[in-house]
Amino acid sequence: MILNKLANIVQSSNINITEEQLLELLKNTKRWPYRYPWNQPTIEIINNLGYTTSDLFFSQKNFSGFTYLDYDKWIKYYDLGYTTIVSHVLDLTEELRNLNKKLNDAVGLNISANFYFSKPGQLPSFEHHSHKYSVIIKQIYGSSEWKVEDKKMTLKPQDTLLLPKNTLHSVINKKNKKLSLTINIE
Repeated sequence: MILNKLANIVQSSNINITEEQLLELLKNTKRWPYRYPWNQPTIEIINNLGYTTSDLFFSQKNFSGFTYLDYDKWIKYYDLGYTTIVSHVLDLTEELRNLNKKLNDAVGLNISANFYFSKPGQLPSFEHHSHKYSVIIKQIYGSSEWKVEDKKMTLKPQDTLLLPKNTLHSVINKKNKKLSLTINIE
């Protein structure tokens, strides 16, 4: 019941972020340390083996021991079509902050959300997999072809998909630039 309510909140929220806006947000490299204090990477790519990595595009540690995104190194992977995962994004724009407030009001907890975005090229996603938590996906721009259990479907801009926990899923094709917002509900 609560999952459907949250999915309806996400569906009714109009999130409009362009590729250009997202790239500008990533240029603020001090916003993107190598890892958050709870040890989660801020930005990763899905490599050719279907695993995530972030070691390739973070600068060397500075005098205070911090490393930050090296935008120029990262953009080369993006331009080759690697899917990028940007973690904890509900603070990046006014629209996302409003969505975060609505979700928080509905469940009384902070919600974790990530961006998955890419150009055509490399692997579109992880192999068919599931999570021990539910996921709500909102396609922001572009489209992506999904396999959910044994069914294939296409998500178009502003479409929302609810994946209850333990649902097998994967993105099987990306023919254009795409940005998806994934919201994890534990």
